[in-house]
Amino acid sequence: MLLREQRIQGHEWASALSEVRKYVYLIETPRATGTGFLLSPDIHGHFLAIATAFHTISQAHKWREPLKITHIASGKDVFLEYSDRFVFEDARKDIALIVVFNNRIEHQKQRLRSIPDDRVLREGVQIGWCGFPCVAPRILCFFTGYVSAWLPDEEAYLVDGVAINGVSGGPVFRLIDDEQPSLIGLVTEYRPNLSNGSPLPGVSLVRAISSISPLARLLREAEAAGQMESQAAVPAFSH
Repeated sequence: MLLREQRIQGHEWASALSEVRKYVYLIETPRATGTGFLLSPDIHGHFLAIATAFHTISQAHKWREPLKITHIASGKDVFLEYSDRFVFEDARKDIALIVVFNNRIEHQKQRLRSIPDDRVLREGVQIGWCGFPCVAPRILCFFTGYVSAWLPDEEAYLVDGVAINGVSGGPVFRLIDDEQPSLIGLVTEYRPNLSNGSPLPGVSLVRAISSISPLARLLREAEAAGQMESQAAVPAFSH
C-alpha cells in the first residue's frame, strides 16, 4: 500500500524532531559511535529494545566489550557490559536490537509509532532522520531527503540525502495525516558513486521498519518462553 504525498514545512519538521529525540540514544563503543532508538518497552516492564545498525556495535559485540548508551533527551547514560545485554542481529540487513533491562537505562514508556509493515512510501516523498554525525559526535543532528526508490528484495529505500559516520542506526520518520512523526525505518549506510574510481555523492540506504519485525518476533518468543526473566537467562538465539 502506497502512502500519499504531503507538503511539509520547516516548523513541522522541527516539531517532529522534538518528539522523536525523546526516543533517541547515542551509542558509543571503544571503536565507534552510532545512533539508536527505542523500538519498544516490554509490556511487562522487564526490558526494552533499542534498534540500531549492526555494524555500529558488531566489533564490540564480537569482542565482548562494553557499550555506553546515552538517552539524549535526559542526558543520562549507562555502561553495559557484555553480560548486561542481549543482542538480536541480522548482519545481512545490518540491523540489530540491543535488549536492556528497564532499570538500567532512561526511556519513554510508550513506543514511537510506526507505519504498518505493508506500507511503502512513493518515490519523491520527503522523509527526515537524525543521528550523531562524526563532525558533531555528541549533537543530535537532523537531515532530510527524498525517497529515490524502493528495493523490495532488500526491504530498503534508496534516499537522496546524507548519512555520514555516526548517523548509522538513526530513526527515519515521516509526517502523515495529523503531522505527527511515524517511524519508517533506520539508516544503515551511505552508498557513494564509485563509477570513476573515486567516491562521488551517492545515496543513503534506509532499512524499512518491516525488516526489524523478525528480530522483534524473536524477542517476543524469548519472552514467552521465559528466557528474558533475568540477565542470566540468555536465549539460545541471542548473544
